[in-house]
Amino acid sequence: MPDKISGLTEAMEQFNPQPPTMDTSGVQLPSGGMEEFQQMIQQVKQAFTKLGDYVSDAQKGFQAYKDISQGAARLYLAHNDRAAIALANTSKVDSPVLRGPTQHVVPFGGS
Repeated sequence: MPDKISGLTEAMEQFNPQPPTMDTSGVQLPSGGMEEFQQMIQQVKQAFTKLGDYVSDAQKGFQAYKDISQGAARLYLAHNDRAAIALANTSKVDSPVLRGPTQHVVPFGGS
């Protein structure tokens, strides 16, 4: 029997998903032309802004998931250690596991 509960805390501690990124530094929007074209350029700029907001929110969400996972691992390990110490310090524990196996012999043909 293991001496402690063993969860996937290592994976939880290392959880670090890579959020999406957005780089529009190389994008050049044309200028000039018809009035309708300028309206389209404004729509593209608004789309970039909204996409940037979405990516920023996604990055914050990914960080939150990471914090939750790593925090849960820390709590799990802390409570696992506390429980093991409490169990080790308890002298009145009455458990078949801690007492060890019992010898119960049943005679052949008997009960």
